[in-house]
Amino acid sequence: MKTIISIISFLIISIQLLGQNYFTIGSHSSVVIKVQGKPDEINKYSSLGYEVWNYGYSDIKISTSTGKVLEWDNEGNLKAKLIVGNNTTSLAYFTRGSHKDDVIRLQGTPDQISKYSSLGYEVWNYGYSDIKISTSTGKVLEWDNEGNLKAKLTVGNNTTSLAYFTRGSHKDDVIRLQGTPDQISKYSSLGYEIWDYGYSEVKISLFTNKVTSFDNEGNLKTQNITSKEKVKYHHDFGGLKLYYSENKTFSGIFEFESNEGNTYYGYLEDGVCFYYDESWNPINIYSYATTDNKIITESYSENYNESYLYDINISIQNYSFNNSININGTVQKFGVLTFYDLYSDYGNSIHGTSVDFGSIKFDDFYSNNGYSISGSRIEIGDFEFGDWYRSDGSSIIGSSYEIGNIKFHDYYLNDGTTVTGTTIEIGDFSFTDYYEW
Repeated sequence: MKTIISIISFLIISIQLLGQNYFTIGSHSSVVIKVQGKPDEINKYSSLGYEVWNYGYSDIKISTSTGKVLEWDNEGNLKAKLIVGNNTTSLAYFTRGSHKDDVIRLQGTPDQISKYSSLGYEVWNYGYSDIKISTSTGKVLEWDNEGNLKAKLTVGNNTTSLAYFTRGSHKDDVIRLQGTPDQISKYSSLGYEIWDYGYSEVKISLFTNKVTSFDNEGNLKTQNITSKEKVKYHHDFGGLKLYYSENKTFSGIFEFESNEGNTYYGYLEDGVCFYYDESWNPINIYSYATTDNKIITESYSENYNESYLYDINISIQNYSFNNSININGTVQKFGVLTFYDLYSDYGNSIHGTSVDFGSIKFDDFYSNNGYSISGSRIEIGDFEFGDWYRSDGSSIIGSSYEIGNIKFHDYYLNDGTTVTGTTIEIGDFSFTDYYEW
């Protein structure tokens, strides 16, 4: 059997070599040598699973396990090429959600491809511009256009006839008045994305699709209307309680408990964080981040408490939070059996089934990282009792208790960890507070 597989592999490579004057993603290293010649230099990174072949200032990343091309950085001398697939349109532009085949059709082969598998996307560079492509769907997520991209956002139905936009305006009105942004940057956990127009920017809520704020450097058709957003929501991210506005976007306010047990509030403004005590009195201390990702905490007045400065400086270094994950996919229910086929925009996926027999549910899930989880849930009134075990030998047992839109969780892991907390649902927005010890 192995001999047959080897022969088939040899035939495939031989066919690739016949008459081909370019290489592409997935091409064998022998194809690269045929069209490019021997590399000037080879650097092997065994622990990372690839090696880098250099041709002048250009380089090609090749998998050490398969011998196939993973990425490249083409400074003009590589015969690299991406082939257009079947997922194309006849549009003269690409937009968010366009398939990468349309990008290739309109922009050609990128100068550089960089894959970030753990984050679920890859970046295609065209000169100084770049496009972020989802690795799970092959579709456009964002871009940074320095003038050479055929990118476009189209106007929807949520427009007015006003000659300006302001806070609360729909993003369709921004596109109508400003056109397609030069750059789009999405911050899922903070609930907003930033649209750049030159040096100006507009902050758009991911939940309401409305303008929450803007910074006009002279080229935006804006009008300031005096109004205040209410801070209505909060969410706990790794010990930092972030506060969200009525548009469900991060309001720049957070709360945390220090190592000494003190409660502080922080207010972020133009990249600087100003601190307040638990009664919201200013304590004349601020923090900022340096270019090498260090957080500097200092006082900006002689009237400050040295113990507060030390307490905040030590404590704030320990906190971090991750972006939330957008989940896509399908959930199909057939009688008592439910099939799950879900994937996130960070490249993770979960598949499996749940069987419902009245108050008892049996779960069997597996993910693309090799783990599986199996077990059961029993519902008795407002209580749900769970008992699961994972393929790595760990297990989880505990209960959830639901009162209205609040769920109380109490779970125990076999390593001795206890997880307790609450989930509160308001419409389609969920706040979760977990405590682990």
